[in-house]
Amino acid sequence: MTIQSGSQTKHPVGRIERNNEIMLIAALRVSMINTVKQRNAEVLRAYKNGGDALHQDKHLSCLKRLARVEEPEAS
Repeated sequence: MTIQSGSQTKHPVGRIERNNEIMLIAALRVSMINTVKQRNAEVLRAYKNGGDALHQDKHLSCLKRLARVEEPEAS
């Protein structure tokens, strides 16, 4: 169905399709963000439970604060 208004032709169905497309893109973004958050949580959990060898690795030291890993006490 096409509605004419003055010199412009409006397509309400096209507008609905565009709104559906925008909602689909938003839903995909939320899904991707949730996937990344879940993956990050799994990485931090593995690091936290990995033991001293992982906690002392200089390449993984950036995860220490994120995983809230305590420094081992000096004996």
